[in-house]
Amino acid sequence: MIMIDHVVTPNDTLFSLCEKYNVTKDMIINSNVMRYPNLAIYPFMIFQNWTLRIPLVINGGNTEYNLK
Repeated sequence: MIMIDHVVTPNDTLFSLCEKYNVTKDMIINSNVMRYPNLAIYPFMIFQNWTLRIPLVINGGNTEYNLK
């Protein structure tokens, strides 16, 4: 699976990242729980300057995420 890195800024939320990249919260959590184990317990607590791996959904060579 192709991943990109996203550095969390003060205004980011898990919900806003899901919307921005067109992924589910579980996709973000599963991609980052090894690096940030607390995501498994407190999934909506992300912190500034964390570098989250965001999976890109690929379908037929066309990416389905939407960078806003």
